[in-house]
Amino acid sequence: MGRILIRFNRHIYRLLNFELSHSEGSFYIFFVREGKTDKHWQGEINWREGEVIAGNEINKEKLKGARVSYHASGCIRYHNISDKDIYGEPIFNITQPFGFIRYSIPSAEKLDIYSKPATEDDIILEILDKPFCRINFDCVIAPWDFVFPDSSGISVRYERLFSFSIILNDESLSTPSELNDYFHYFSPSTGLYDRPTFDRETALLYFHQKVQGTRNLVIYSPNNEGVYTVIFSVPMRVPPKVRIAFEETSLQIELLKVSNTNIRFKVKDKYGQTVKKEVKITGIELDAEL
Repeated sequence: MGRILIRFNRHIYRLLNFELSHSEGSFYIFFVREGKTDKHWQGEINWREGEVIAGNEINKEKLKGARVSYHASGCIRYHNISDKDIYGEPIFNITQPFGFIRYSIPSAEKLDIYSKPATEDDIILEILDKPFCRINFDCVIAPWDFVFPDSSGISVRYERLFSFSIILNDESLSTPSELNDYFHYFSPSTGLYDRPTFDRETALLYFHQKVQGTRNLVIYSPNNEGVYTVIFSVPMRVPPKVRIAFEETSLQIELLKVSNTNIRFKVKDKYGQTVKKEVKITGIELDAEL
């Protein structure tokens, strides 16, 4: 999991963590704040006009932090922020920049201090010219090699997939004055689409093919529990019958999952024990005839 920190006034503060889950084909960002609040405010923003078009104060205890998930299908979910999902481009085919959340903080020193030493893997964003005033962090997904002109921020790049950028701005939005000391989360009022352009399983198939740079069958070596994953070359009409042959002919498979885009299985020896080390597969046959 990656970590983005803020350096301001000789202190290091926690901004967010991020992670790309290859097994799920999903990208997660975690806005890190400790504790709970019994009152918060949430709103939606029209990105083109820079206007808040919906906003309300909620008197209900919740965790201060929040999580946003961008899934392989393009479905974007706002955990602990909003119950409304929106839909962007599928994560394996990002063709344009799209701002999917704005995190607006009253000032940098209101963030939680990061007490541990920063590591080489940590990304530190310097805040030099915004002392003790509101700062907006626009989180943007874009093509992996996209470069924002004249922007103040940072980008994390996943080759062949997408880039995740945090762009700083001090744009003032119309919110009630009594909320000046609040942390604000602004999600777009609408996405790029009204619904996902791919179902979850098909999107996951194309995600893995994009990651591996192939349109053929993808076979992942066993994990620590001895589970293999096979991603099909194309979605099948129905979950197929599966036959797998091994160089060691006494081995058998235990199917854990069969869908129309992938299978998960373990290899068993002649005593019924799971073989956790990788074994040579000599053939995979998938039969999806009705």
